[in-house]
Amino acid sequence: MTISEKKRKRLILLAMTSSTSLIFLNATLLPVALPTIQQELLVSMSALQWIINAYLLATAVFVIAGGRLGDLFGHRRLFCIGVAIYSVSSVMGGLAESGWWLIMSRAIQGTGGALMSPAGMSLMIHSFPENERGRAIGIMVAIGSLFLSLGPFVGGVFTQYLSWRWSFWINPPIALYGIFMVLKAVPKSETQKEQFDFLGFITLSLSIFCLTMGLMQGKVWGWGSWEVVLFFLLALTFLLAVRGTERLAKHPFFRFSLFRTRQFLGGCLLIVCSQFLIMITVFWPLYFQKIVLDSPMVAGLIMAIGTIPLMLFAPIGGNLADRKGARLPLVIGYTLLILCFLWFAYFLSYQMVALLFPALFAFGAGMSFVMTPSTAATLSSVPKAQTGVATGMYNTLRFTGATIGVAILGAVQVNVQDGLFAKALKKTPETASLDPTVYEGLLNGLPHAVEASKSLEPGILNIVEQALIQASTVAFSMTNLVTAFVALIGFVIALVFFKRKG
Repeated sequence: MTISEKKRKRLILLAMTSSTSLIFLNATLLPVALPTIQQELLVSMSALQWIINAYLLATAVFVIAGGRLGDLFGHRRLFCIGVAIYSVSSVMGGLAESGWWLIMSRAIQGTGGALMSPAGMSLMIHSFPENERGRAIGIMVAIGSLFLSLGPFVGGVFTQYLSWRWSFWINPPIALYGIFMVLKAVPKSETQKEQFDFLGFITLSLSIFCLTMGLMQGKVWGWGSWEVVLFFLLALTFLLAVRGTERLAKHPFFRFSLFRTRQFLGGCLLIVCSQFLIMITVFWPLYFQKIVLDSPMVAGLIMAIGTIPLMLFAPIGGNLADRKGARLPLVIGYTLLILCFLWFAYFLSYQMVALLFPALFAFGAGMSFVMTPSTAATLSSVPKAQTGVATGMYNTLRFTGATIGVAILGAVQVNVQDGLFAKALKKTPETASLDPTVYEGLLNGLPHAVEASKSLEPGILNIVEQALIQASTVAFSMTNLVTAFVALIGFVIALVFFKRKG
């Protein structure tokens, strides 16, 4: 039975919204469960980090392949394959009995997400005309962002009342719904009879892998260590090799020529900035839980304040971009984000959550005006036959931006906190002889730090705790100042690379 064009678009939007929500939800849902996972599976801190890193690494490597494979074999088919892989790996993760089992499941999950994401975005671009595209993507991003913000709270509920395993088992029902909608509403995609550029894929994958490894391990090995320097040099070498393979291949895997389009280049730069900024949401819940509050669910509810403007302004940002062009909403969005991060940096020291509510609202509104217009304008600037590879390139830079954000913000947080904490202990005669590295994990409840604190007198312990809280608060403020600077860079890029419509 045939369906009307209006209903077909609605079903496609439902399918893409479900897949986007799936990815967004998992981005913030799992971190809340990590302490429980560590205790139950008896994994080390390094393995715990790789439970997160494995997903990012697999996604960054394979997301570009997802775009190109969609062009070659059909976006509808690849979307369904990616969702199926995501579902199966989620079941595997929920059944994990060891750290390595969970790490492997997360890597497979990232691969599925990498195939799903560019195929889904290409289906959106092909299914909606240009004058409807911004609004459609705005609705998708708004609902997906709602799941992103609710992730910490949902993860807290699962971990506290059910099991951390439900953080994985929630995925298959949502994924199956998306597959059903796509098969019902989307006709078989057109395919291109071109050869797959394996050499380009391998060199690009190695470049992304080396860059990601260098960024992820920088805090562990040291940013100036020979291992990190070697990975960065290899990343650059393989990237130059990708440029060489593009000139040799008949149908290159990665098209540097797309960067000649001013709007596409600007959009790619903006997605790196915006994803860098989004990674601050990894650190805000830590502040709410460790400095102000204790409950993950309460911290999740506070973060959910940002979902209200996301729901309100994402469609508005898309409509504004359709009528006026992307530049105006982008400028509005980055202005709000700059104000948000400066507000956070100033008021964190008061340790009063209510003072941060305006900044949380500004963050949600700012991201609404940034993400929707940027995505629609960037992917609309390339020829239809290349939207798959363009989407893959766009998403590769998206996850690269997230990786850079986690690495840099994490380094700022740790280095500032540890440095200030060590200075504070040395300034006080009662604590001058203490080793600060022993107590750095006290706020996080790390076993060795908690055990060591039991030998301290109550007065000394109070001095140590207050010094650590103060150092952590200043460090959180510094991370927000860094994001404010990156938001300023995004503001300038929006002015330079995007023009008003008409």
